[in-house]
Amino acid sequence: MRTTARRTSLKLWQVAAIGFVVGVGLHALAFTAILDDGGDGASTLPAPVELVPAEQPLATPVVLPDRTSCAEILGTQYRSIPERDWYRSNCT
Repeated sequence: MRTTARRTSLKLWQVAAIGFVVGVGLHALAFTAILDDGGDGASTLPAPVELVPAEQPLATPVVLPDRTSCAEILGTQYRSIPERDWYRSNCT
């Protein structure tokens, strides 16, 4: 007695239909996994941040008058170019 194996072959349209159904199913699973928030209904947004007003800009700096003493100017920064010129011409 001889047994013959019966071959089942799928047609191309059947393979395409199975692939389509599997693909749609995988996309649906991925979509629900991405959009799932855990089911507790709580918001995952961070708490609002309180805005702090910026500091007020400093007032206009006070311009000091030029010094005319070599001892006062010695070892300090010049307050202006005329003060520097006066010191160089009178104190060096």
